[in-house]
Amino acid sequence: MINKDFKRKRHSIKELGISLLLILLIIAPFSNKAFTIDDTLVIYAAREIIRSPLIVLNTAVNWYGMPESLFRLSNPPLIFYYVALIIKIIGESEIWLHILFFIFPIIATIAMYFLSKRFTNYPLISTLLLISTTAFIVSSTNIMPDVALLTFYLAALSTFVYG
Repeated sequence: MINKDFKRKRHSIKELGISLLLILLIIAPFSNKAFTIDDTLVIYAAREIIRSPLIVLNTAVNWYGMPESLFRLSNPPLIFYYVALIIKIIGESEIWLHILFFIFPIIATIAMYFLSKRFTNYPLISTLLLISTTAFIVSSTNIMPDVALLTFYLAALSTFVYG
């Protein structure tokens, strides 16, 4: 019995390692990618947080052709504070911002693996399906809240299921 549990755990560690290695191989080449899509909005909000940390969502931004507050653009503010912290410590380096955002697809991969392990006999396949989708790959290489929100959702769901 103990030998079977040990083999099963070793197999799980191997599969999780494969998943993590694959996600790193997929997103690492994009660490020097230029800021695109909503990245500039997130960085603008982070600059505003550095300038005035408590009234950031009141700041007007011209995003849809007319000035409106950041509050109306429906982005979660925690991501702005995370980027502000990175910029404050390291600066606005594209490489470092991208690398420090890789934590989200990595945690999403881990959470998906454990969630899949609970509901299927093939958690590696489920995890590989997530990390190989175009939407996940493209979003994982941006400085936007999309993958961060997915990560928190998967981690919360996985924690709930195992709890």
